[in-house]
Amino acid sequence: MTQTVEDVLTDLSIRSQAFVDGAYVDAMSGETFDCVNPATGRTIASVAACDADDVDRAVRGARAAFESGVWSRIAPKKRKRVLASGCGAVATMLADPETMNRSAPLRGEPPAAETLRALFKQLFAAGARYNETGGIHAAALTDGATLLFHAEDIGRHNAVDKVIGGAVLARTPITGRGLLVTGRISAELAFKAARAGVAWVATPSVPSTLAVTIADRSGMVLVGRAVSGTPHVHKRDA
Repeated sequence: MTQTVEDVLTDLSIRSQAFVDGAYVDAMSGETFDCVNPATGRTIASVAACDADDVDRAVRGARAAFESGVWSRIAPKKRKRVLASGCGAVATMLADPETMNRSAPLRGEPPAAETLRALFKQLFAAGARYNETGGIHAAALTDGATLLFHAEDIGRHNAVDKVIGGAVLARTPITGRGLLVTGRISAELAFKAARAGVAWVATPSVPSTLAVTIADRSGMVLVGRAVSGTPHVHKRDA
């Protein structure tokens, strides 16, 4: 029998507390808020409503861990077990190319340059907050002809998470699709796209060197400078 999204969510055991300094804790205010499935409007769980006091508590814990030297003594191969997003050591944790299949076949080709530019034109037109502020990132999942899911966020990683999450909740296939992003394709973003099954990622900006390595090993194609001029296609030889 095919499971519905609601069936899957019913089976999930979701912690309602925040994870701070190595432990699950209630918000300092004791308040919670409902986390709602955007596809159905159903409440998934009531979770801790953290505020500035909780952020301060987390920062104090992180600073104490850093100053104690615990973090620097963790080997990179063990750090990668932590799913996070950011720069520096975090990129080493999440986006270690050694964990990728070195012989994965190419997943698919991006559309022609004119089609890519048309897709980005749709992406920019859909960006209500970008048009208001000029300071918001966007991402979209595409079948190469139209945008399937679109999201905006001040963080480019968050925008990608929203798009992939929206597709998962709607039970829309991700494998073989394309991903449009407005920011640089970083290593952790490339790793995230590869794990989701995306065939190609395109940006008006450029990918990092480590992102190209991850794409090469996973069979994914990266396209830089996709909006103006001649796109830079980073693709492993078949």
